[in-house]
Amino acid sequence: MARTAPVPNIPAPPGMNPGTFVAGGGGDGGGGSGKGGSGGSGNEDAGTEDGDEDASGDDNDGGEGCGDPVCPITGRVFVDVLDFAFNGPAPLRFMRGYSSRTSNVAGELGYGWNHELGWTLEEKRRRVVVTDDRARKQRFKRDGNPTKNALGWTLSQVGERYELRIATSRLTYHFSPIRRAPGRFALTAVVDRYGNTTQVQRGEHGELLGFIDSAGRPYRTRTDAARRLLEIEVATEPTHQRWMRLVSYRYDESGNLTQVTDAEGHSFTYGYQGHLLVEQRTPTGLSYCYRYDGGTHKARCLETWGEYIGRTDPALMHPPPPRPIDQKDNRPVKGIQSVRFEYLPEQHYAEAENGRGAVTRYFGDALGRVVRKVMPNGGVYESSYAPNGALDTTSDPDGHVTKHRSDSERTPVGFTGPNGEGLVVQREPDGTFIEVDERSGRVTRRRYDSNDNLTFVGHADGTWEEYEHDSRGLITAIVDRTGSVTRRRYDAMANLVETALPEGEVETSEYDYLGRRLAFTSPSGARTEWRWNRLNEVVWKRAPDGMETHVVYNPLMKPLEVREGNSVWRYEYGGLDWVTQITNPRGDVTELRYDVEGNLTWVKNARGQVYRQEFDLEDQPISAETFEGIKMSSRYDVMGRVEWTETPDGVTTLSYNDLGQLAKVEFADGEVVSLEHLTGAGLTRVDNQSVLVETWYDGVGQPVREIQGDHEIHVGWRGGQVATISPSSGPALVTGEHSAFSGTLQVGSKTLHLGRRVGQDRVSLLGTDLVYRVSYHENGRIRSHSIARRDAHRPLDDAGLDSDPNRVWWERYDYAGGQRLTSVLDSRGTHTQFEHDALGQVTSRVIDRGGLVETERVAYDAAGSPTLEGVVYDHLRRPIGVDGEVWEYDQEGRLQARNTQEGRFTYHFSTSSSLMEVRGPDQRVALEYDGRGRLMRKRVYRSDELVKSIDYIWANQMVIQEVDRLAGTTRTYLRLNREWEVLGHVDSGPNGEQAYLYARDSSGAVIAAFAEDGRQVFAAERSIFGDYTTTIDEVGITARLVNQFADPDVGLYYNRFRWYDPRVGMYISRDPLELDGTWNPRDYVRDPYRYIDPLGLAMTMSSNNPQDGHGHPDRPDRPGPSLLADNDEVSRYLTQPGYNATNGTEAVPGYVVADAQERTGRGFRSSTTTTIDAAGDAYGCHSCGRKRKEIEKQDGKFGHWRKDHQPPLSHVDAADEHNGHSNGVVRIYPHCPRCSSTQGGLLSSRRPTDADAARAAAIMAPRAADESRRGPPRRGT
Repeated sequence: MARTAPVPNIPAPPGMNPGTFVAGGGGDGGGGSGKGGSGGSGNEDAGTEDGDEDASGDDNDGGEGCGDPVCPITGRVFVDVLDFAFNGPAPLRFMRGYSSRTSNVAGELGYGWNHELGWTLEEKRRRVVVTDDRARKQRFKRDGNPTKNALGWTLSQVGERYELRIATSRLTYHFSPIRRAPGRFALTAVVDRYGNTTQVQRGEHGELLGFIDSAGRPYRTRTDAARRLLEIEVATEPTHQRWMRLVSYRYDESGNLTQVTDAEGHSFTYGYQGHLLVEQRTPTGLSYCYRYDGGTHKARCLETWGEYIGRTDPALMHPPPPRPIDQKDNRPVKGIQSVRFEYLPEQHYAEAENGRGAVTRYFGDALGRVVRKVMPNGGVYESSYAPNGALDTTSDPDGHVTKHRSDSERTPVGFTGPNGEGLVVQREPDGTFIEVDERSGRVTRRRYDSNDNLTFVGHADGTWEEYEHDSRGLITAIVDRTGSVTRRRYDAMANLVETALPEGEVETSEYDYLGRRLAFTSPSGARTEWRWNRLNEVVWKRAPDGMETHVVYNPLMKPLEVREGNSVWRYEYGGLDWVTQITNPRGDVTELRYDVEGNLTWVKNARGQVYRQEFDLEDQPISAETFEGIKMSSRYDVMGRVEWTETPDGVTTLSYNDLGQLAKVEFADGEVVSLEHLTGAGLTRVDNQSVLVETWYDGVGQPVREIQGDHEIHVGWRGGQVATISPSSGPALVTGEHSAFSGTLQVGSKTLHLGRRVGQDRVSLLGTDLVYRVSYHENGRIRSHSIARRDAHRPLDDAGLDSDPNRVWWERYDYAGGQRLTSVLDSRGTHTQFEHDALGQVTSRVIDRGGLVETERVAYDAAGSPTLEGVVYDHLRRPIGVDGEVWEYDQEGRLQARNTQEGRFTYHFSTSSSLMEVRGPDQRVALEYDGRGRLMRKRVYRSDELVKSIDYIWANQMVIQEVDRLAGTTRTYLRLNREWEVLGHVDSGPNGEQAYLYARDSSGAVIAAFAEDGRQVFAAERSIFGDYTTTIDEVGITARLVNQFADPDVGLYYNRFRWYDPRVGMYISRDPLELDGTWNPRDYVRDPYRYIDPLGLAMTMSSNNPQDGHGHPDRPDRPGPSLLADNDEVSRYLTQPGYNATNGTEAVPGYVVADAQERTGRGFRSSTTTTIDAAGDAYGCHSCGRKRKEIEKQDGKFGHWRKDHQPPLSHVDAADEHNGHSNGVVRIYPHCPRCSSTQGGLLSSRRPTDADAARAAAIMAPRAADESRRGPPRRGT
């Protein structure tokens, strides 16, 4: 979203507590009736260590975590670290973990620590004991036959060795005898279901000598006399002559791991009391500390916190006092993420109090599962379990109970919600899996091959998907719901090297021996290149236009310096890598501060304005004072939903239905919005007493009919894509196919043939006679475009070229690095040149019309807000004077009046900040909106006579039709699904239909329009910030900057959520997203020729050539309740091919790569919650894209972002199958509560869903070696 940094993977300020509580759902002691707490009972042969208290805390199928992190039921400290990871058919991830409960056990990493390849097996007289990578023990009967324990693990003896197969991960572990240790066996291989193997090499005493991953890369180790690991290296080229040190380990005299040094030389240190971990210090100086109630491995952690010992934490607004040197540390709060614990072990009860005084109470059962949790606000969450250990019921603070269905092996197969409806998965005799959604009646069918690869998905609307795989489980072909086929080719190391797109175009990638992508070549030949550091982070990138970006990181791989050409951004951090200072290329500084839980409480932008906010004990914002001094407050119920908000306009209240869904919003000015929901399918009715919106859905949840006030539209679908939009008041917009073009748009009798590819150009045809030709620069932006009349005697492929005598209009664009527009030359002979400052902002536009030169200049203040000639600003940086006008603002900071030479114009806003009325000297403009805030009707009165009445018909966030009630005409806009830009329009009325094609500049702004006969009907020049000087306008074209429409009656541009005045380059009201939007609350975008703001909320990259480098549109997902999908493109500077690329086959943002535990749904790490909360707060929900404030406004308040798997956990196995291997990377993304429930949170062990399995296959397909738990923070797949 809009930030002042050029690189979006700069860590965003966390808005929530980064990891105090990690909910997992409870464990079960190692088996369905496993040995759990000390008072537990069950089959001892299928459990964990005798007397182990940590059924939950030992991560057996779940658990709860507090602090950094501590199990609140058992008091166990557990730490997990990824030391390195590399791609292959089965990606290698070398994890190490510490548990205070096993701190009495010495392993290959010292006491309490173990690693991913540290599994062992020991034969006893009547048992075989397997110790896993977390030092947990599983026991099997020793009788020579295959034995299965309650977790579903099967142990078999094969000759002299053993094989352990784990059903959930579908991995087989091979154990071979240790020559010098009779009865003991070491792990020698890990094999997935396709035979992809990681080979482990052991010495005669069982010491780790090295290993070979599934890609054939060798790793070698160095060990000490105690067989502890000292160093691991990897070969860096095919001949194995050059090696790179990945990690080294150092121990103290007691055998404790005291230092770990990564591949870049950064050291992490550890301190102990005996063998109990009491301090872990990062290379940046942050220490996490632990205090226990004893000195043995059974001790419970009483307190944990993070601090910079010996110095003040620069991130904290109110830092605690420094640690006393020679006396007891009695500080009530010692640092960030502080948690104190109190336990009642016999009652399985614990309390955790964080550094802000918030107390969470945990109630466990005898098996160590959390069965009741009382939140700081009194909200109660409860769970119950079936006799076999499967989750039975869950309830929330509202008392809503969900009943979970599981099969005999405890695999979830459905649920029943509070209203009695839910979801069921069943298997037919032919092996087809059928998912029945009882809430909507939706039925989906899936089939699998003998390797359990997903091969077919059938949807309720008759569409289907198909998949093919190679022997390694990699997807080689995908047939999407439209019938389009994409084929993939991989190299021997499982890197995706070639993608053949449905149109026949090919993308290629090149990788180094470590699996990191070095180059990407798009179908047009544009090449992007990368270089990496030893920790697999991008340090250099060269874009297709030659622009180079260099990145310097701190020891935790957070960017310290980003150099793009000559522009340098710098970042400083405190806390848990929370950004404390951003310095832009001009040297201007933005500062940020936090509370001890990581809540952003204070921001000072570069011009000195301050934003303050306070949080309640649930870490929800309850009061704020904005950059402009406007005060706001809010309160929440026990479910974390907003109950009311108060601003200078008054109090707005929110109420909810019995299912907890938002049902009514009552604004201070009397406006009431009522909402009715269709269970499982989203909103069906929104009524604000002015405009009623009702929506109907088909069997797969696609909207097919919507009433918008007096109008109605019908939506037709083809292969999961919008095919027709038919309004009741005018001609339909029909999307079609054409053998010679990429598609067609038809309105009535008018047809626009789209995007025929001719070399690097795209040729479109309006009707039969008007040609629009666009040529693209290798940086992805327009190089030139032209309009020509078609000559029947001249090949269409030559139309619009310089040699075409029928060309009537053209423009050419030149760019500097970074896609900065430098000049435009047009067919009139006008030459326009642009200059930029170090920040990339346009400072001048010089127009040369054959010797007649005009200059537009723009200055910028320290925060980057424009200072335009003729504009006067107040101390809050609001425009108060424009070309002699005097502006006034209301108490909410909205434009209230303009005093001009023509007279006084007044603006009246509703409490919901919709502009309702504009009064001028000779007219009144009345505006009406629907409950979503979309402008639906405009009426203009002069002397109380209605002189204009325009209705607007919408497709989600875009106007598709305007209806002039008085003239009896309609204007239908030509738009593509998933694209913001307007391609043209068709006017319909008594005189028939006339079609017009728009020419759009490098940002997508409309600058010219032509009739079918080639006649130019619109010509204009735009200023830097979009103020138009129109020289021709025969048909009243109002489209301006992308998704903006000039309203001559209002005197402003309508930009969906706000109104914009291009004369000042600012909105007339502050950013409704507050800190989630921009830190300059009225600004448009940094460079209006490169960026757009289609919703009036936040900056995003414009894209004139979306197909290049991306090929065929993504396989259609199951559509949600919208008419045309939002353009979800965000600024992804380093994460996509072309100008937006870094690593790997398919990098995805804001995620955490699931470790072995998280991959199978056995709970989440504290660090995972930290990353997911930060990603969610910065980039929004992974599925719907909504930001926290939008979600809470629509659905109610929530705490942590939901941590959901991609593919959903229920489909991981199936995705593994249809990938043909279990090497697929499972990623964890932030989801809002609404999306989480349908994304897989309640069926997280179910087979791969349709779109899920397909996406599962795509997402989990091996990619470049970036699979660390530091996912690049960008949203979307």
